[in-house]
Amino acid sequence: MDNLHEIIAFILREIDRNGNPDMVQNKFGITLREYRDIVDNAELDGYIDSTEQDRSGSAIPESSVIREKGYNLIKEYYNEY
Repeated sequence: MDNLHEIIAFILREIDRNGNPDMVQNKFGITLREYRDIVDNAELDGYIDSTEQDRSGSAIPESSVIREKGYNLIKEYYNEY
């Protein structure tokens, strides 16, 4: 994915706004599995801290805390924060 950081920034912004995965999937044309993989990678890359995981061990975005690195990424793509 060429626009992975943009997708991560959008996901983080939606987490902060209590958005849902459907919005991300529709905007970027990704599957739910791809969405979950991206969220897991965002956690591994230090953009979020996940406080809960689902049965498959994937981070649950709605219960995640955005780290400073994540807010900086949102700022880079959306000029917010």
